[in-house]
Amino acid sequence: MLQYLINMTAIWVLSLAAFDIFFRHESYHGYNRAYLLSTFLLGIVLPGFAWHNSTFEYTFILGRSVEQTSAIRQTISNTASNNTPTVDWQQYLEYIYLAGVIISTILLIIEALKIFNLYKNGNKLKEGKWIIIETHKGHSPFSLGRYIFTGSKGQYSEAEWQIIVAHEQRHGKLLHFIDLLLMQLARIVFWFHPLVYIYNKRLLLLHEYQADASIQTEPVKYGHFLVEQSMLQTTPSLSHSFIRSPIKNRILMLTKRSSSLSKGKLLLTLPLVAICLLCFTKNSFSGQRKWHGNTVTYNGNTIETSFPPQDTVYIINPSTGAQQMKVTALHENRPSKLNGEKIYTSNEVAFGNTLGTLTGDILKEYLLSNLKNELKDLNDGIYQIDISHIVVNEKGKIVYFDYGGIVPSSNSMPPVVSNNKINKETQNIIGRKVEELINDAPSHPPAYVSGHPVAYLVNGITFRNPFTIKDHKVVAE
Repeated sequence: MLQYLINMTAIWVLSLAAFDIFFRHESYHGYNRAYLLSTFLLGIVLPGFAWHNSTFEYTFILGRSVEQTSAIRQTISNTASNNTPTVDWQQYLEYIYLAGVIISTILLIIEALKIFNLYKNGNKLKEGKWIIIETHKGHSPFSLGRYIFTGSKGQYSEAEWQIIVAHEQRHGKLLHFIDLLLMQLARIVFWFHPLVYIYNKRLLLLHEYQADASIQTEPVKYGHFLVEQSMLQTTPSLSHSFIRSPIKNRILMLTKRSSSLSKGKLLLTLPLVAICLLCFTKNSFSGQRKWHGNTVTYNGNTIETSFPPQDTVYIINPSTGAQQMKVTALHENRPSKLNGEKIYTSNEVAFGNTLGTLTGDILKEYLLSNLKNELKDLNDGIYQIDISHIVVNEKGKIVYFDYGGIVPSSNSMPPVVSNNKINKETQNIIGRKVEELINDAPSHPPAYVSGHPVAYLVNGITFRNPFTIKDHKVVAE
């Protein structure tokens, strides 16, 4: 989620900067509106878009060099597990976010109730396809759909009233209300993001530019009328207000005419979209593993690795009679913390729903059923998908894994060793698909310790289930 927000913010910042520098002061209002709406939606959609055309590089955690392993060992000391209760900051942030959504929704409902009360208590007049609501309040004229709200129609001359009607009619014809609804929804979902409010402000001003352009009155007279109306009260944010500020910008734009040379700026949109696709999609830099000592970052998560305590026994030396400690098992370096919280092994946790929890068999079935097209390039033989250190977060979502490629297997009875060599291109194709499938895998019921959901390793450490390829097809084991 953090990486998604970073990418979304980057797209919006880049798009707004380009808009303010190249397009904001031009009179291509229709294009500018489309630009703002499309880049705003791109910022929401693109960070979740997955494309897999880059070369996939798989890693072997078990095959690290001696130097790397030694360096990690030097930075880690085996200590007793810390049972001190930790603060679940993620849960608190979720509560804060939900509180913001609730407050934003309540504010929107209040705005809607204000408009409803004005409609309910106002005098209603029919004028062509319009319904005029005289509220007898000191606000400026505003419209909502085919309803025009005004303090009193009689306070305007016939010419002034026709200006108001033409202006609000233009809003309706261009479906500006759809933009308003979109931005109101965005202000609820992304209430915490300041760029949403900047986008909203830019769009509302463009709406007024478009509506002002339909007025046939001389710019000087129209400007005076706008200034007079600006003295009135503001209107609900769900509506189109006749006096949307800043008035100065609207008056200056009345006589603004962009040159034909400035049309060349419109072509800047294409490289902007290309940059966003290359730099801020789900699988661009967000999916790369970055190691710093014994810590790796992947898809916005930080995973710390460590060596678990060695298995030891005490024996009596028959010659001396002295007690000696003997190491019976050496453990490999494995993920131990996810974003600062302990990662439990499968035998340390209890599952809320045993039927739906993620296991090696479930993962194998999921991968093989979705890898049929990629595996058809393999020759007949027995293979393994070398995946290890599968970390599932407290919500049941896979957030990290190490992939060592497709390797020949000897795990069969009787042993059958495949001597087939897999070329690098085939490995890359399969590797990209494996990464895509695991990152997009559905969530499973979480694991629990003392009643609280926790992160855990699937099947302890390693997933290496063999499968058979015959006639370029996967044979069920």
